[in-house]
This record gives sequence, C-alpha cells and structure tokens, in this order.
Amino acid sequence: MNDERYDNNVLYCAGKWNRTVDVAVKTLKPGSMSAAAFLDEAKIMHTLRHRKLVLLMGVCTNEEPIYIITELMSNGSLLEYLRDDSGRTIRIPTLIDFAAQVNYTLYSVH
Repeated sequence: MNDERYDNNVLYCAGKWNRTVDVAVKTLKPGSMSAAAFLDEAKIMHTLRHRKLVLLMGVCTNEEPIYIITELMSNGSLLEYLRDDSGRTIRIPTLIDFAAQVNYTLYSVH
C-alpha cells in the first residue's frame, strides 16, 4: 500500500485488488472508534448499488484492524477534490452538473 493518510481517525491507503484493480483501503486508527460503528458503514455501503457510487469490494473482519476495501477514486473524495486547488478552478456550469448528478443519485438510491 502507498499514499497513506489519516482523516478523522481513519487511515486511507491505495492498493491493488488481485494485482490489477486500484482500490482504496480504509481502516481505523487504533482506539479511535468502535469496530461496530466502523462496520455499520460497510453494511450501509453493501446495500447501496449505483453506477455513480463508490463500489464496496470487500471487508476484512477476521481480526483487528478491520479493513474496508472500495474502488479507488483517482481524485479522492468529491469534498477533497472541490477543496483542492484543482477543484477551486471548476466553472459554475460544471459545479451545477456535479450537484445535479449527486441529487439524481441520492434520489435513485432512496
């Protein structure tokens, strides 16, 4: 794994699934949150399926630390992207398109 970073007591890393697919690996900083609360997120992700949502690829729960594996978003989360320098140069029509896609996706999975 590479590109490790902590955000709100969660460690994010990039890795490879079956040596071919880029994935994001998420785990808790030890002692920061209960494993049950962390697994609740995975349970919710497991029930949500949409082409515009990050795909849950697996959960490793044999022993702690617990890992959640998802498809890798090349620009990070949408929030990170919008806060980053590249996100600050996005034109208004593109931001409106982003908002419309998020709205449609939330409506579709609701």
